[in-house]
Amino acid sequence: MASFGPADPVDHDVVRATVRRIEPDWRDIDIAPIQAGSDVLYEVTAHDGGEDPDADARRHTILKLGSFGEIADPEALRVESRLLDRIGAATDVPVPTVYGRVDDDPDLPTPAYLMAYRPGRTLAPADRSRAIVRRVARDAGRHLGRVHELDWDLDGFGDLAAVDDRVGVADPGRSWRDWLAWAVSFPFEAFPDRFADLLPDLRERAETAIDRIEGPFDPTVCHCDYRYDNLRVDADGGTRAALDWGGSLAAPAAYDLVKTESMLCSSAPLDSRLRETVRTALRSGYAETATVPAGLDRNRRVYLLVDRLHSMRWLPYWHDDATDAHRDRVAAAHRSFVAALP
Repeated sequence: MASFGPADPVDHDVVRATVRRIEPDWRDIDIAPIQAGSDVLYEVTAHDGGEDPDADARRHTILKLGSFGEIADPEALRVESRLLDRIGAATDVPVPTVYGRVDDDPDLPTPAYLMAYRPGRTLAPADRSRAIVRRVARDAGRHLGRVHELDWDLDGFGDLAAVDDRVGVADPGRSWRDWLAWAVSFPFEAFPDRFADLLPDLRERAETAIDRIEGPFDPTVCHCDYRYDNLRVDADGGTRAALDWGGSLAAPAAYDLVKTESMLCSSAPLDSRLRETVRTALRSGYAETATVPAGLDRNRRVYLLVDRLHSMRWLPYWHDDATDAHRDRVAAAHRSFVAALP
């Protein structure tokens, strides 16, 4: 995925001022920009203000300041820091510790929050052996199960909002069917021209799909972006960090599991061995920490269609630094996938 903004968008003195707003005693603050997709991130190392000048007293952290472009959503950053607080305190899911946040400050690039650096590596495509993928998917199931089982006290579906020090639903009372109807219509507002010939059929299928979903539906916090770029793993594929919770939704647990299946399978066909490996390991891990949702199989293909429509809509952005041949291959995989869905 390309980086959607400038390499170093914030004046370094402003970055240091933001860090000191959160940790006023820190000194000798060194910063470096991190280019990572749509996020504005700075790596921050600093002495924690203690009397011991040794290197061990230095903190290695990440300052997150938001996102670039049309996907920027300040509220998502406020939500994310609160989710990390709750998940880190209540589960064993490996999320970064949050040192502090600044929700609003007219003199600083807010919202912003400072979190601990989590070691590990991003799993490149060449390193995704079947055994490693199975390990990642099993960990994903365990982690999502832990989060889904928490009592979030949500009174509707869709976007989340910061409410004091916790999270709630941005649009209380909204039904899952209503949110899903929006989710299938949104991609068509800016569908790439290369898929124009598919539009009439996809619109009709999307509308029909919403009528086919079966409840009951219970809202929980769903990551909805659990993919390799948002993970840090060890040498054996064990997950060291699950990152980027800013796109989380209030949704049924089954939706998150299907989204995660798609993320960890990339463009694998519907009937591929890779997809079956991911699906089986994901459910196995989930069963260790939560009850597998009863409606998972009934609604799976509807959720796969919704997810694929969004992938098609964002193809020009997610692959804007790729070659034409690569984009053509991705587009062909999208066409084959939606054709295989009933």
